Amino acid sequence: MLITPIKAKPGILLTIWSIINNLVRVEYYVILMDSKLLSICILFSCLLIAGCTQTGGQNPATNATATPTATPNATEYHKPVIVVTTYFLEDFARQVAGDGATVVNLLPDETNPHTYEPSPKDLELINSADIFVFNGAGLEPYAARVAKTLPQSVRVIEASAGITLAEAEDKDHGAYDPHVWLNPMMAKKEILWIKNALISVDPVNSAYYQERTSEYYTKLDELDEYIQNKTTDLSSRKYVGFHPAFTYFNARYNLTYAAVIEEFAGDEPSAQEMAAIVDTALATNITTIFAEPFLDPRAANAIAKEINGTVRTLNPLHTLTAEDRAAGKDYVSVMKENADTLAEVLG
Repeated sequence: MLITPIKAKPGILLTIWSIINNLVRVEYYVILMDSKLLSICILFSCLLIAGCTQTGGQNPATNATATPTATPNATEYHKPVIVVTTYFLEDFARQVAGDGATVVNLLPDETNPHTYEPSPKDLELINSADIFVFNGAGLEPYAARVAKTLPQSVRVIEASAGITLAEAEDKDHGAYDPHVWLNPMMAKKEILWIKNALISVDPVNSAYYQERTSEYYTKLDELDEYIQNKTTDLSSRKYVGFHPAFTYFNARYNLTYAAVIEEFAGDEPSAQEMAAIVDTALATNITTIFAEPFLDPRAANAIAKEINGTVRTLNPLHTLTAEDRAAGKDYVSVMKENADTLAEVLG
């Protein structure tokens, strides 16, 4: 349960104590009071003290739970703000934070994070945040640069840190493949960074964040099992991808690329490269070419036409559409859709 700390109100306690003290000191009037009335006064005073000390819930220092409906004063409790750079990090942060923090995604819907540059307003948001989370490994080229300029009040998290990265095929855009989140087990490691950062800035709610993270880990384990079941018995394990976003996914589920259309998202292939992909597809009996949302599908369509095939979509979850959000889609549901599509095409 989320705790919203409430500060004590010593003025009220001192006032009540003064009343009791005066009652005791003025013995003359106490003697004249009916004994039953005196008992009622003393009982009423005790109830007032108990009520004031319990206002807003039990003392957070005792690790007890605050009243869920308590509304903390802005000067007494600061709700952490987490700024993230992509949709999948937005979803991870929301899954961990729940009602405990505000999550802001810099990346507009249907935008490529590889080429996005932050606006002055974005930079203001980052500088005023409690936590700034970016994937790293070259996914968002601006993020590491911006992180170096932030004040110490902003906790910076490079979510892919500590994960063993695969070398990128296209070294012109970075030495490593950043798409680790498409392996649910690696996604857990990114989520762990977010949870630890939240606990560091909001320790009073550490149990709440721990519980939510544990629950989400269970969902990711179930997702992993779902994808394993979908990809275990396939007639083919090779496919033509749009750009090498699913390398970690392929490694986890024993799949492989026969070819990719763009070595880096947004770099259109040459005529010679497209001809080579056509030859590979024909040689390996591939009849489906995969495109990605928000990236130009013309090359995929042209290759599919040459092999008399079809085009399907795999979503690497950089971003969603407004329609996806309205439909309640998230990381888990889209990953299941990816698995279903691959199973249908390769099965």
